[in-house]
Amino acid sequence: MSELIRILDYLYLTRPVLFFPGWATLLAGYLVAAGDAGRILPLPPEIRPLFWHGGIVTAMLSFAGAMGGSFILNQLQDVDSDRKNQKLFLLGDGLVPLRHGYIESALLLGGSLLAAVVCGLQYAAFTAVFILVTGYLYNYPPFRFKDYPLRGLIANMLMGWLAFILGGLLLTAFNHILLLQSLPYLAYNTALYFLTTIPDREGDAAVKKVTFPVRYGFSATLWISSGCYLLAALLGCYLGDQFLLIILAAVAPFWLYALIRHTSAAVIIALKMGIFFFSIGVCIKFPLFGVLIIATYYVTRFYYKRRFNFDYPNFKGR
Repeated sequence: MSELIRILDYLYLTRPVLFFPGWATLLAGYLVAAGDAGRILPLPPEIRPLFWHGGIVTAMLSFAGAMGGSFILNQLQDVDSDRKNQKLFLLGDGLVPLRHGYIESALLLGGSLLAAVVCGLQYAAFTAVFILVTGYLYNYPPFRFKDYPLRGLIANMLMGWLAFILGGLLLTAFNHILLLQSLPYLAYNTALYFLTTIPDREGDAAVKKVTFPVRYGFSATLWISSGCYLLAALLGCYLGDQFLLIILAAVAPFWLYALIRHTSAAVIIALKMGIFFFSIGVCIKFPLFGVLIIATYYVTRFYYKRRFNFDYPNFKGR
């Protein structure tokens, strides 16, 4: 059992739970490009047996490598602030040596680009841009987008937008139609990004990491996030994207609760529900994606309980 846990350390160093919002956005791009976003409930021919479609599987594996490798680079640069925020213990507590982190990241990023080529040259090019932004520009000098509020915002907007575009590229070339279809998802992912920055604001400030809420405050960040949420709804109405509109309606009570309560706990719940309902919407179209989510959820709870006696993941406000 201890050997299994040590192996899982290297898996969870990639932060696989965070793959699912990225994968969900990629799959949303796929279904929008396929013309399936006009209604939330799929007709029988539209139910997609995810793992029977080799192109989608290859794309998801490639994107997982890009995300995992980039997330490791981020943790390698954020060891001190993560320790302050009491999260991501593997590198901070020395359970995985820093050198191993760099090696694993390099292998994942290289494998991601090789797999991306199989999906097409445009797909590989956009994957390379994702890695450039998420892995390098976001973390390393002289850019270090993560340490500046506006640069960090631009980088995270690009990350979510690129995930959607990658899904669309599995069916079509990049064009103005795909760009227009991506805009409500760009707004929604931006709204969620703002929420992710709020709970860590005190730890970030302690290590002089100037994120959006550190610079502009809790209230301003929450209200701007809500504006992006509303913009996503307006764009979804304009484009007739019922898929996204029903997800936004499901999330609305939790978002209103966060605005009324104005606490970090309420913000975390709104964030978790925002990701949860988006994933549920994708699962309706891709049922086997739900099986993957459930399996990962229970394996992750087992791992964090055994490794750190920590209740994660959960739907609580912490």
